[in-house]
Amino acid sequence: MTKPSIVVFDLGKVLVEFDYSIAGKRIAARGTLSADEVQKFLDHSPLLYRYETGLMTRQEFYEEVRRGTGFKGDLAEFGQYFANIFWEMPSMIALHSELRRKGVPVYIFSNTNDLAIDHVRRSF
Repeated sequence: MTKPSIVVFDLGKVLVEFDYSIAGKRIAARGTLSADEVQKFLDHSPLLYRYETGLMTRQEFYEEVRRGTGFKGDLAEFGQYFANIFWEMPSMIALHSELRRKGVPVYIFSNTNDLAIDHVRRSF
């Protein structure tokens, strides 16, 4: 078996699992909408797409979500609620580690946002 020249992983649903409904429930607990309404707001507005493609800053994203959901917390609290939705996929993390240990160049790509990346870096 030949050694691969590089291996590319997607982050979400490959190395880490995530569920935005966790954020929806937390945001709802500090806002004026129900968890289902917050989730619908996040799923059906262009905000997440705009944030993850760099069309708006973290601050702008927070302000828009705050306005749309009635969220009463500050940006730091919002960041914790919004980003703390990940858990690792142990077998894939082990595969990633094994490839790196063997000297295979590995890259991780994702369409996620800077709040999530900051959280994942601190957590894993």
